[in-house]
Amino acid sequence: MSREQDYDWDQISEWRTSLKLSYRNLRKKCLEEWGRTPSLSSISYHYGKTTKKKAQARQKRYTEGLRGRLSLKLRDFKAKKIKNYVWEGNKNSNNPKESIRVKVKKYKGKKMTKEIASNIDTSYGIQDVITFLTAKHGLDVENKTAVSALTGEIVDLTKEYHLDHWDNSAGNALENMCILTREENEMKGDLSMGQLLDLCRKILGRHS
Repeated sequence: MSREQDYDWDQISEWRTSLKLSYRNLRKKCLEEWGRTPSLSSISYHYGKTTKKKAQARQKRYTEGLRGRLSLKLRDFKAKKIKNYVWEGNKNSNNPKESIRVKVKKYKGKKMTKEIASNIDTSYGIQDVITFLTAKHGLDVENKTAVSALTGEIVDLTKEYHLDHWDNSAGNALENMCILTREENEMKGDLSMGQLLDLCRKILGRHS
């Protein structure tokens, strides 16, 4: 162990208090006991209030600056584990009605502001949802398909799909409900349709 953080600082603190050792004598004690010793600057950081505060202030300025933020993002980028996403299905994969029932519960659970909640009726049940999705989003329970509100393509309900809020600011109303594939929902995120279209235009403008 050679890094400063690998030293037993609890033990060093005990020596410092019980033996009333100076920083230099603390280094000697560490050398005698462990055959290695932390630097004076490291000891000063741990026990010098002014030094520690200055170091913390420098670190704060660094992490809040452009270079520091980029450094943190680079660290996260390097640490990211790359693996292919594979949906393994669930017990309701071949039962669209039950699958939708489970997703409706999650849909209704999204937090709304008091103002929005006071103007929305969320007393609808699974049959109301089935009727609405059949009429507005091409739900076909028998064939286990629906039509994506985003692309107009057929969504296979035996595979992974999301029951999403079309307008994220419109609350959990039945009329705000739509069916999207996982990929579509991840792309849409919290964007409004106007924001999403604007983003798509920029992407197409750059890569087409």
